[in-house]
Amino acid sequence: ITVADREQPNPRTWLIHNPEAKSREALELQFPEAMDFALAQSCIQIWDEEKQMIKGTISLSEAESSWRFVPESPWQKGKYYIAVSPLIEDLAANNLLRLFDGEWTEEQKIGLIKGPVLLPIKIR
Repeated sequence: ITVADREQPNPRTWLIHNPEAKSREALELQFPEAMDFALAQSCIQIWDEEKQMIKGTISLSEAESSWRFVPESPWQKGKYYIAVSPLIEDLAANNLLRLFDGEWTEEQKIGLIKGPVLLPIKIR
């Protein structure tokens, strides 16, 4: 028997490893807890300064506690965004808007319409 997970994921607590400009080094996120494998692959994107998606390859660690993105083209200096869909879930099915067994409120439904959480990063 384990203790119930009553905390929603919070992207602002994730550790971010920024790659070097002019490299194809991975941008890496480390989560404080394991995330759902399929949703972590589809609910996190990297956007450029104009908020256009950057193409690349995504992988997760075996324990689903870190996420890696390798761009198709080398990183350029500048501002990027880590775009996280509010539907990403941890292994207890808690997402950014509600706990697994919580009812959807009108405010949470509006959160879906607002779109992803954007975490700004700088590549130097």
